[in-house]
Amino acid sequence: MAECDADLAAKSAPQAFEKVLAGAEGNQVLVTAVKVGANDAAMGYIGGLQSDERSRAVASLGTACNGNEQVSTFLTGAAATLGESFWTDRWYRSLAECRNEDVQAFLQSEVDGSAGDRTRFFGVVEVYARNLGKDSIPTLERLLGELENEEELTYVVNAFADAAQVGGLEGQNVETTQLAVAAIVEMAPQLPPKAIEQARTTLLSLGA
Repeated sequence: MAECDADLAAKSAPQAFEKVLAGAEGNQVLVTAVKVGANDAAMGYIGGLQSDERSRAVASLGTACNGNEQVSTFLTGAAATLGESFWTDRWYRSLAECRNEDVQAFLQSEVDGSAGDRTRFFGVVEVYARNLGKDSIPTLERLLGELENEEELTYVVNAFADAAQVGGLEGQNVETTQLAVAAIVEMAPQLPPKAIEQARTTLLSLGA
């Protein structure tokens, strides 16, 4: 129906979700509903899932997000709709591979504004670095010079490995790795002991 008449599919989504079971097929229906603009029905369906089912459903949206404006708008809009639950339920992790401009702007805004909320900051800095890759390096380097909390600094140092896509499906990015190594080495003299230990670990993971 979505392929034939998107508007009709959007109107039919609430009734369709009444018969949808959680799982791979349910996640496919969820993605399709978001793509046709049935956001309220999609959100209602997600809200009725168990925690593990919800995580997989949101992850399926993250997989479908790249290059799809409807999906990225739904996910970034969920941050405003859900408030703190967007972070505690780890919705933000679905944005790691969604490199749409609106998602990257959202992540940049969160990194710039969430340092005071340590739980949110710790979560978003990893996703931000993995999403923006090379473009995240200047911000990460700036944060190393601005932050004073030792634990926050260790998370930022670790994020350089995320930026270089260490452990990523597409393999480690050589150019970003070089930039990350240079940034860590340059900033190391001013880092406190715990962050220095993390710098050693991160450099090893980067192959340096």
